[in-house]
Amino acid sequence: MTSLISRRPNKTYLVDTGSVHFRVDLIRKEGRFTVLRVITDEDSSAVDNSMGELADDYLGQGTKDDGAWITNLLKEKASPAREITLLSAYVFSAITDIPILGGESDDEAVSMELESLNGLAADEAQFTWKRLASEEGLLRVWAIQASFEQLMIWRQAVSAIRGCYLSAISHPAGMPLQADCQLELWPGFAFFYETESEAPGLRAWNGNDAKELAMADEVVIDALNREVLLTLMTTGRLPYEALESTVLRLDDESGRSRWAEQLALGLDSFTQKVEMIPHLEIPKPEMSNREIVLVGAGITAAAICIVIGHSFYLSTSISRLEKDIETMQIPVSEVSSSNEEIKKLKRQLRILQNGSIEVPFDLEAHRVRLASMLHALAQAINEDVVMQEIESNGMNVLVKGVSATSQGAANYVRFLNEGTSDTGWRATLAGRKATLIDSDGGPWTFVVKLTPIAETAMIAQTKKDGVPK
Repeated sequence: MTSLISRRPNKTYLVDTGSVHFRVDLIRKEGRFTVLRVITDEDSSAVDNSMGELADDYLGQGTKDDGAWITNLLKEKASPAREITLLSAYVFSAITDIPILGGESDDEAVSMELESLNGLAADEAQFTWKRLASEEGLLRVWAIQASFEQLMIWRQAVSAIRGCYLSAISHPAGMPLQADCQLELWPGFAFFYETESEAPGLRAWNGNDAKELAMADEVVIDALNREVLLTLMTTGRLPYEALESTVLRLDDESGRSRWAEQLALGLDSFTQKVEMIPHLEIPKPEMSNREIVLVGAGITAAAICIVIGHSFYLSTSISRLEKDIETMQIPVSEVSSSNEEIKKLKRQLRILQNGSIEVPFDLEAHRVRLASMLHALAQAINEDVVMQEIESNGMNVLVKGVSATSQGAANYVRFLNEGTSDTGWRATLAGRKATLIDSDGGPWTFVVKLTPIAETAMIAQTKKDGVPK
């Protein structure tokens, strides 16, 4: 029977609370995840509580994690999973409301909001976000962000362990703890989650005074007075008097085990993630020369086996076909029947050709619109952008490509709108993702969505000279 130490898990999470580092290995049984083991980095397990206060040092811009603890935890005797998910307090996390002003994509609005909150420019960091329920006229999001420099440190620390690679990162806040209300106090970030209301409420506070702001919030105070509040702490002393059963401490072994159990219960069986929490996907690193040589040797050996097997299959198939041809005869009646069917199909084709087909819109104008779009795509190309693929999505057109700079895709969209606005198209940046190959996080892959914004009849009336026909 396989021992728990030698068994490789299906999922491995590395967790940095800002004061304690630990690893959670999960296995999948009958479609559900359960905890295989929880391992704590001994170098960080002894937390200094002599001051008796919660550590509130902000782990934001300018603060870096060297990733040494990652290597320590992955080198443990118990093997980790191959794909590693990192949950770190060094990841900037915020829940914010953004006014919808128009003239910019949601991604651009979230990027500018994060820059104002965290100080990291769009070309210095990677971010992702999830849309939350909000009032009309507002875009409410839960967003996370980390600098390219920090992402590279984490990815290299994981890749140093043979067979492992970093697949996603997020902030550890937001794990559903099966309580009516939960308050989480992290360094520089406080998080409140209410499940008992008809629409689950999420609230968050950022900065060194996040704990004080959370404790002064009337919704949090009400939950505390109703004795339905479960508080998660990373270290230090609780800021109010409460029963021990209503506190979950991650600087305690039993608290970490309980949190790990909630992590396993919260994972979606299909996506294998906690759906409520935003995750930043990390591209898989390129193979080393040694791995390329081993893979090439394996492919060569497999190809040789396939060629030998295919040759044997062909020889036996040819012999079998020769025997079948000798005995095969096609009855004349079947040939005659096939000819009659062909004649019937030709008569039906003539009937269709003599009929009229109603076209719901002006085909000529639509052809001009498509030609104008292709002309604008070619004119908007510059030295920062390479267009890789064009595909149809209903009446919309998706353009996929790569940009050398973080702003290359946005500039490309602006040039497209200048060239297509008069011919019935509107361009928007549907997605952008850093590949993290270069030190600045680039190059960036992107998707541009071209949407028809005018009826084809209108285009036919307003065609300008110089538009491709």
